[in-house]
Amino acid sequence: MKELGLIKDDTAWAPVLTLGELQMIARHLDTELSFQHYLTRRQSVDELIDFDGDEQDILSMYLTNGLWIDPTTVQGCKLTFFEADGLVRRPNLPMSGSYKSLVRGVQLSPLWNTVVSKLYACEGQPHRFDIINVVLNQFPPALADMERNIRRFRRGARKEDGDIVIMKYIVGKRIFVLACYLAKVMPDLNEWQEKGRGIVSMFADENTVVECAAFIFLRRSKESTFDGVSFYRYGCESKRTEVGG
Repeated sequence: MKELGLIKDDTAWAPVLTLGELQMIARHLDTELSFQHYLTRRQSVDELIDFDGDEQDILSMYLTNGLWIDPTTVQGCKLTFFEADGLVRRPNLPMSGSYKSLVRGVQLSPLWNTVVSKLYACEGQPHRFDIINVVLNQFPPALADMERNIRRFRRGARKEDGDIVIMKYIVGKRIFVLACYLAKVMPDLNEWQEKGRGIVSMFADENTVVECAAFIFLRRSKESTFDGVSFYRYGCESKRTEVGG
């Protein structure tokens, strides 16, 4: 329809899932986190790459690498998925209850696996799914490198380049920001809130939505994961053109 000039790039699309696709997703992504993360990435894949493929190809790609695509490497190219749906044609062994916090298709380092599990269990945290989504939408090797920095800090190594480690990943018009504050003592609440707002302001733009998860890791900590976490969201998505009748 775009090639025929019937719609424009900013035309609003309604998300559509057939009952067959919904059944296929539920069969292979049998945890809440897998289901949520897949839908987050699924709705943005058209913004990242130009491709020919069906729902089975996309789900197979998610099960392979969590839909991690570097759009700069395929810019200007059209991808065709040929016989790429092998993973969804295989029988799926459902996860047991003890593994319900795992995410299929996303390979996390040990610390971040534990962080996600801890957050998932914190039902009193109102933004737990938002925070988990920020973690899952980071480049896995970068998360592994951040884990190494955290572990070195907790072993007593000096950090020469500041006490905050920040990474981001852009998906369409959304920026997912993950910040880790490596602290010797627990910061004051107001100081912590100001730090979080300052981090978000670094990425704020009128054309984007910023979602930021900010963690505190203390040097002498009784926690095996994090000592504090906050979530920030800035901006709103621009209103898209409606298709005229």
